[in-house]
Amino acid sequence: MSVFLIIFFLFSLAYGGAKLKEVNLENGVKLIIKETKGRGIVAGSIFIKSGTHGEEKRGTTNLMASLLTKGTKTFSSYHIASAF
Repeated sequence: MSVFLIIFFLFSLAYGGAKLKEVNLENGVKLIIKETKGRGIVAGSIFIKSGTHGEEKRGTTNLMASLLTKGTKTFSSYHIASAF
C-alpha cells in the first residue's frame, strides 16, 4: 500500500502538485482524495488490496471485480456496488 501512495504522490506532483487528503470510513475503506479545479468533472479509481497470494480461496478477487463491473442476471453492477 505504501508503494501505491508514493507513486500516487509523485504522480500528483507531476500534475498540479495538489495536496492529498486521506479519509478512513467507518467500514474500513480508505479514501485518498485530490481536488482539482475545473469544470465539475469527477473521476475515480478503485484499488482493492487483495490478490491470489492473500486469498483463502483463489478467484475471490476476480469474482468480486466481475460482479462490480458486469453484475449478474438479477442484479446490475450498480445494485451490487450500492450494497457496499
